[in-house]
Amino acid sequence: MIQQTTDFTLEKKFDLNKVLAASDAGAIKFASHVTFGKDSGGVAKIASGSAEISIAFEKEYTSAPIVTASQLWDIDQSTLDVMGQLGTFILPKQKYIVAGVTTKGFTILLESSASAELKFGWTAAGIKN
Repeated sequence: MIQQTTDFTLEKKFDLNKVLAASDAGAIKFASHVTFGKDSGGVAKIASGSAEISIAFEKEYTSAPIVTASQLWDIDQSTLDVMGQLGTFILPKQKYIVAGVTTKGFTILLESSASAELKFGWTAAGIKN
């Protein structure tokens, strides 16, 4: 079998079902990284003293997407090394939820106001039910 790779950008909608019907087992395989637009993921920063951040999608989804968020911790490798040598990692902990997910955006809510700026990595994916 001859495999060929091509870089391309989709600017318009097309029927992926027709493409999948021609492929084996309807699977899509990517040999490298896939890059999505900014409505599919990003970094949200909650300012010190605040308890929430709202994210608005530039382009509205057709139905509310599945949104996930993870707290990020900016720390340098040397600090991590020292903590590892001490045998303990004192992690910043903050309870949070993703709330109010709509076709237009969502909110990350903290249990209490942030004592310092907090960063969250998030992704949103439209799922056809």
